Amino acid sequence: MLRINFTCKPILEEIILEPEGLTPDMIHIGDEITETLDYKPPVLLKRCYIRRKYAVKNPVEDATGNIVIADLPSRPLPKAIAEASLLAYLWSSKFVDHLPFYRQIEMFRRQFGWELHKATLNDWFCPSCTLLQPLYECHSKQVLETDYPARVVVAF
Repeated sequence: MLRINFTCKPILEEIILEPEGLTPDMIHIGDEITETLDYKPPVLLKRCYIRRKYAVKNPVEDATGNIVIADLPSRPLPKAIAEASLLAYLWSSKFVDHLPFYRQIEMFRRQFGWELHKATLNDWFCPSCTLLQPLYECHSKQVLETDYPARVVVAF
């Protein structure tokens, strides 16, 4: 469960994920719940992935497939609660709208009652830079190959 306190509750979206394969001959033993935050302007969305967990009715000793659980969908930052659209919004607000992080934090607090800590935001920002490295290299290569008279010197 998310340990984030909201003064006004975000919209909740529940997605139930079933494991691949046949589960009728299995017993439902519980659920694994993963909560993430997504942003679809102007809505902050709390998404709950409920992964069904099943056990074989007649377990075999030393068998590895006695418990089956659905896989989580891939996310840009697997250990973070931020979904791709929330990260994209933070990036575009920072670099397109020229909003520093402290202003974005204040906007989330004011609009949604979400106390986003600056360390959390920084923990999301640094790994996202690594994700964008291939895009940066491709763009730099294209810029440097142009015949534009004033070449830009890129420090690596």
